[in-house]
Amino acid sequence: MTPKAKYYETLANTMIKNFEKRRMEAYYCPTAKEAVEKALSFLPSGAVVAHGGSMIEIEGVNNISVVFLS
Repeated sequence: MTPKAKYYETLANTMIKNFEKRRMEAYYCPTAKEAVEKALSFLPSGAVVAHGGSMIEIEGVNNISVVFLS
């Protein structure tokens, strides 16, 4: 394990303990592949995932609606 990887792991363990004090679950995944696998493990089979954002509808002239998505 490189010194940088060891630093990240130590930092993550400290942060995980702090999250647990606040009754939150936290995980450390040293690689992107492991992070994706962990994230997918929380989703039930057949789940649909959407990206959230905000939507504003403004009533325009002649009852034309304008919708802004961010």
